[in-house]
Amino acid sequence: MIKKAFHKFKTRGAVAPSSPQLIKKMLDEIDFSGVEVIVEYGIGDGCFTEEILRRMNPTSKLICFEVDHDCCELVRGKLKDERLVLLETGAEHVTEELHKLNIRSADVVVSSLPLAVIDKSIVKRILSQSVKLLSKGKLYLQYQYSLTSFKDIKSYFSSVKRKVEIINIPPAVIYICSN
Repeated sequence: MIKKAFHKFKTRGAVAPSSPQLIKKMLDEIDFSGVEVIVEYGIGDGCFTEEILRRMNPTSKLICFEVDHDCCELVRGKLKDERLVLLETGAEHVTEELHKLNIRSADVVVSSLPLAVIDKSIVKRILSQSVKLLSKGKLYLQYQYSLTSFKDIKSYFSSVKRKVEIINIPPAVIYICSN
């Protein structure tokens, strides 16, 4: 039981769902009017996914990556939207999976991945592929519960701004990144 709980924390990285305030503060960074492809890493219970779908254009696509089967099943049962593509695989496969969908770039990457607890080699693959997917000025949005991953993120993006959302359990740091 404890081993399973630890595994869930390592893949989900959260003790509670993201607060509406965190979701709003993070997604308010996106100008959805010109966004065609959004990539989301780590859907959890789908709270970000649901709000992204609510805000995005009718012709946009949301490509989600999630390794936790239970989370995928929950979101599949909850969200029925033809704009949503849910891939039950890790974000380190983003380039390969998007190529299968004939997608070569993204307008925004929204990440809820717990970078501080993921193997450093996998974090490196995720961040390097994310940078390649995003053309100049496009956004990579990430939240974390500490500043531990700041150095890693900063090494991939020329611009990294931070905001804190205290109305969340635990409080979260939002990274707004671009090149």
